[in-house]
Amino acid sequence: HIPISAWRDASVITPRVILANLFLVQNLFTKISVINSLWSLPYEVQMYLVLPALYYLSRRKNSLIYLGGLFVVFCCLGFLISWKTDHLNMAAYIPCFICGVLCFSLRDRIPASVSSVLWPPFVLLLISGWCLTNLHDGPNFWIGWIFCLLLGLAINLFHDSTNKPLNVVAEKVALYSYGVYLIHVPVLYLVFMVLNIKNLFFGPLLFVALTFAASVILYHFIEYPFIEIGRILSSRVARAPDLASAKQP
Repeated sequence: HIPISAWRDASVITPRVILANLFLVQNLFTKISVINSLWSLPYEVQMYLVLPALYYLSRRKNSLIYLGGLFVVFCCLGFLISWKTDHLNMAAYIPCFICGVLCFSLRDRIPASVSSVLWPPFVLLLISGWCLTNLHDGPNFWIGWIFCLLLGLAINLFHDSTNKPLNVVAEKVALYSYGVYLIHVPVLYLVFMVLNIKNLFFGPLLFVALTFAASVILYHFIEYPFIEIGRILSSRVARAPDLASAKQP
């Protein structure tokens, strides 16, 4: 009976919903995530299926033309689907994903010329701009495409940070970010709904502390062991062709 978000009523969680969430295909079948944070993961996993082909494409000589063409094509497809239906599903995010591949393709073509100190203000400026442009009508898919394109084109312009303390903090945040992303909604529900904490200082402080602690525990007991299993399995697959060729006379 835990709601998918602390600010919503509980959804009916059936065995079909659970299976769809386990296989990360709820966007295609049930349209219900057991927690709100899971909404984006099906789109990510489904896009990763075509990532090897996009990686190969990004390394070609005319990759910018190909990727730019794909961006335009899927933007047009998105507008067409939006014209015919109110639910774009995957079509709303493909242009955003291509912007990330475009950024990767540009990594050796755009020299870094802007100080890393300006990176956080630039990101905050983009976020503020996106929020302001969606202030009245709510999130608009094509505005998101524009801001993703701006971000993808700009990343390579900035130098990497040389501030060691800041880099250590950023590394730790990145290490536990997946757990933070998944666990913060249940912790919101626990602190502000179940425990019903109203204090404006203690409530947020407890929320941050519990989210961080739970994220660290989840990483070391669940996420990291499965990452290691993935490494072992992928290394075995990678070694198999080498062993086969080594046995040939």
